[in-house]
Amino acid sequence: MFRTEWRRPPRPDHRAREAVSKEFAVRCVVVRIRALFVAVEGV
Repeated sequence: MFRTEWRRPPRPDHRAREAVSKEFAVRCVVVRIRALFVAVEGV
């Protein structure tokens, strides 16, 4: 029983992971844009 449960991950969990990865990518882009604005303001 444990092996079968371990082999197949639930689909909702996979979708949640994709959503988290998308949010992480968006955060990285926002941080880069903020860093660019800070550099421009500093110069």
